[in-house]
Amino acid sequence: MNNQFTLVLNREPTDVELDLLYELGCHDASIESGLGHGLAHFDREGDTASAVVSAIDQVESAGLKVRRVETEPDYVTLKEIAERTGRTYESIRLISQGKRGNGFPAPVSPHIAVWRWRDVVDVLDIQEEVQPQERLHAVAAVVNGQLAIQQAMPHLARKDLTALQDWLPKTA
Repeated sequence: MNNQFTLVLNREPTDVELDLLYELGCHDASIESGLGHGLAHFDREGDTASAVVSAIDQVESAGLKVRRVETEPDYVTLKEIAERTGRTYESIRLISQGKRGNGFPAPVSPHIAVWRWRDVVDVLDIQEEVQPQERLHAVAAVVNGQLAIQQAMPHLARKDLTALQDWLPKTA
């Protein structure tokens, strides 16, 4: 499976680090610098979680830190919704206007008629296999949560850690 994602880095990589990234296997990435941080845009084959984790491991082995993982949202038009759900365009149009059913999500912008696929799936109660892009979003959310925890830990007092340790198992 092909996975396209971006790792936001803590800083711009040096020329030496760029060479090292290539040597470590990041030939499926294009590196962008600017704005005080670097971006590593990956187009990586393989299982979704393994692709993201291996990219992070390679980048951090080169001496950089990953701040977060970004993915592109899966936007769809009414026509694409109809195609993916096996319904007619007219049926989906009527649902989107509230003339059939209720609770159809609002478009992502009042100026463009596109919706997030995940929102549509939830409202239409579609039972489907998880799509690759949805898996990538889910993996990115888990990784970003872990990265946020790693970045916050040095700033917590012991009493904060205790309170969080008691609370976290209840939420998992």
